[in-house]
Amino acid sequence: MLALPTNIDLARIAQLFRGMDDFVLCGHVNPDGDCIGSQLALSHALRAAGKRTTCLLAHDAPVDPTLGFLPGIGEMVPAAGFSGKPGAFILCDVSTADRIGEDACAVLARSTYSFTIDHHLADTAMTHYAYIDPGAASTTTIIWELVKRLEVKPTHEMALCAYTGLVTDTGNFMFQNTGPAAFEAAAELVAFGVDPSEVASAVFQSRSLAALRLEGALLSHI
Repeated sequence: MLALPTNIDLARIAQLFRGMDDFVLCGHVNPDGDCIGSQLALSHALRAAGKRTTCLLAHDAPVDPTLGFLPGIGEMVPAAGFSGKPGAFILCDVSTADRIGEDACAVLARSTYSFTIDHHLADTAMTHYAYIDPGAASTTTIIWELVKRLEVKPTHEMALCAYTGLVTDTGNFMFQNTGPAAFEAAAELVAFGVDPSEVASAVFQSRSLAALRLEGALLSHI
């Protein structure tokens, strides 16, 4: 069941996107795999449809290095350094102003149209259009359904970004939000060449020396 402030369905979003040319996509501060994966999966799909896209980072801070394998991540730019006026601004995996910061809000304010695509509950919408499904295991699973409605051929790049968001938000399918729909989506994404073991290794097993030292320090004080 969809929660307020949803005021549009995915078919209508796809229809509107097909009539637009210039898109900016943004997620929340301290972006995780679902946030980054959502932006990049949709960006790849829109580019496949002949659109211009820019993916923003809400804050000018390094992205989690475990996500460095995602195609297109190196092209993301801080919102503070973006001066354009987008035809469409898309919030991915976030619904509230405090989670995107002042710089991204400024870009949103000068956009012609704005959209929210998320799976977190919200009381009010900050965009013209919002699709929020709290029953979705991840925002990337919603994005994947949207991609299939954009009349483009899904690719390995799109599937890899979407799958990464799914495993991130389900804790590699160990969290309580892991239901039949999550496994069905995973099966579709794997069919496009995604290697679950490679993604799991990159996201959950590639940890920095600093992170290991921090964990050691915490354990020593238990």
